[in-house]
Amino acid sequence: MTLHVTPPRKTLRTDLFKTSQRQSTRGVLIRYSNTINDPRIDAVALDDWDCARGYFGCVSHFIVRTDGRIERGRDPRTISSAPKPWQAPDHIVVTVVGGLDVDAEFQANDTEEQEIALEVLLQAIATALNIPLEITDQRAYLRNKAYAAYLAETGEYQDDDDDSTIS
Repeated sequence: MTLHVTPPRKTLRTDLFKTSQRQSTRGVLIRYSNTINDPRIDAVALDDWDCARGYFGCVSHFIVRTDGRIERGRDPRTISSAPKPWQAPDHIVVTVVGGLDVDAEFQANDTEEQEIALEVLLQAIATALNIPLEITDQRAYLRNKAYAAYLAETGEYQDDDDDSTIS
């Protein structure tokens, strides 16, 4: 897959007003949008959603949509108003649409297309900046939770000392 980033379908709030420029980039913060994994959710929808939550428009620099399309959010050279202020000044924020099931319960629900697109995007960012990136994947908690639920459901438990499975 080649990298193809599309612009948002209309102007975002962060495009209309001056936002602080990032001086350097140390890493990438990957997070869920905390919405259902719906193909209609895009940068414009997240711009409205983030504004309603009290942020200055879209907090994400890139959005990975359900079908694997990558959309530009706020200008990637600017500082995000991401929920983790200690990471915002030197991190690029990538949001993967999803993180909630239809009952509004937290759930790791990435599509295969999203995972492929995310890998391509991360590689492109690392190549463009020509630096090793610190990747902070905030989705890991839900993935670990889903894996633990799977183990509990199947009765399988993984021993950390070796690769044998105990049933």
